[in-house]
Amino acid sequence: ALIPHSAEIENLMAQVRIYADAAKVPATRKAYAADICDSRDFCARIGQPFFTQGGEILALYLADLARREKKPSTIARRIAAIATEYHSAGYRDSPASSFLVREVLRGLKRTMGTAQERKAPLLLSDIERIVAACPARLIGWRDRALVLLGFALGSRRAELAALEVRDLEFMDQGLVVTIRRGKADQEQQGRKVPVAL
Repeated sequence: ALIPHSAEIENLMAQVRIYADAAKVPATRKAYAADICDSRDFCARIGQPFFTQGGEILALYLADLARREKKPSTIARRIAAIATEYHSAGYRDSPASSFLVREVLRGLKRTMGTAQERKAPLLLSDIERIVAACPARLIGWRDRALVLLGFALGSRRAELAALEVRDLEFMDQGLVVTIRRGKADQEQQGRKVPVAL
């Protein structure tokens, strides 16, 4: 609303929306939407508005999340989602930055702990069983190659699924694999990983 809209400005505004949406991966946007829905439901349940000054309502919500045994990582994501919702609505500050909320969050972490559950890694014996179970035909050979390459790279399944033939560079001693994007590489700087054959 800064100046009258022309076709060029409309096109640029559409690009701005696309780039702003790309700042967060779809899974994060989906999780944030669910977080905001849960937070709004809590506010409705206690008869309070979602957008408020100060951090009292958010502090109550954090206590409710802890009572429902939500993990500290989930609670931290909910706070981030709420802060994003406030900023998107044009509020300069969100209750997430209040002293009370920061203290409650610190107390929750001390009380609940912050250790995250980690899935057990696949061991060599697991890989051997998986490879042995692949059928002796084209699809099985493909699956076997992907399992072994994923194990050699130590990569996530999304990184493997995104691989293209152009990402594989065969050398005398092995293979250099270009991982174009990963969970820890949201800006797509990429990395090259050597694999000995």
